[in-house]
This record gives sequence, C-alpha cells and structure tokens, in this order.
Amino acid sequence: FGYTQAEIDAIWRCSVTPEFFAGMKPLPGVSDFNQALPDFLHDDIYFVTARGGGKQEAEQWLFAETGIYNPTVLMTKQKGAIAAALGLDVFVDDRLEFALDVRISSPATRVYLLDAPWNAYDSIDGVYRIKTLSQMFQIEADRQERLDALE
Repeated sequence: FGYTQAEIDAIWRCSVTPEFFAGMKPLPGVSDFNQALPDFLHDDIYFVTARGGGKQEAEQWLFAETGIYNPTVLMTKQKGAIAAALGLDVFVDDRLEFALDVRISSPATRVYLLDAPWNAYDSIDGVYRIKTLSQMFQIEADRQERLDALE
C-alpha cells in the first residue's frame, strides 16, 4: 500500500484502544478452537500478537471469546525468537512474515499459516497452510495418533 513499517506501526499505536478489542470479531474458526481446547489444557498456550499496546484489553477479549481465565498474551513482533525461547511445538498465524520468522528461528516448531487473502503464496517448505483451526487440530491429532502407534 506504499506505507513504511514505521508508518504502519504508528497507526497501530494510535488505533489500539480499549474500544479496538471490544469491537473486534474473532477470526472464523474460533469456535473450533473453543471445542478443541479441552484436549490442549494440559499444554501451555500462548497468544502472541504483534499489535502494540492493549495487553490487558487483549487478555479480556480472549477470556470473553475463549473462556480461558487469565490467558498468556505476549506482545511482540519477534515471534520467531519467542517460539524458539519457549520451545513451542505448534505455532499458528495469519501473517506470512511471522510464520516464516518462526520457521527459520525455531525449526522444531510446526508452523501453520491460517489462510487469508493477505497471505497468498505458492508454497513454502515447512509452513502448512490451513483454512480453519479445526484443520490444524485434526492434523495434530493425526500426528499424535501416529506417534502413539510407534510406542
């Protein structure tokens, strides 16, 4: 669109207000996340966002949408470094640049890119495009079944 990253960052800083999160609708598939969540409650779940400011508002919004009490929200653009530092098994994002960052910085992490018009690409090795969160949950469940069968 012709804007520099600094200009985009400045716009985000001005626009992320308590009202921003209050009026935000969840991405399609959040109900899939809520249904699959009980299977993952034994795991640490992190919500990593690049949006500046509004951490408390993001936590409140996540609680309202998912029912997770006191969700762990990390606000950073260094998603690859976070994935590596936390040793994340799985990472999902809708921004290609963050998916690539995690793929490069944390090779052991399985990276999923939630399909969206702004992240179209041909194919990228090690980044799995999904249309819904339920598709990712099914892939992960199938993977776990294969691993369990090997034991």
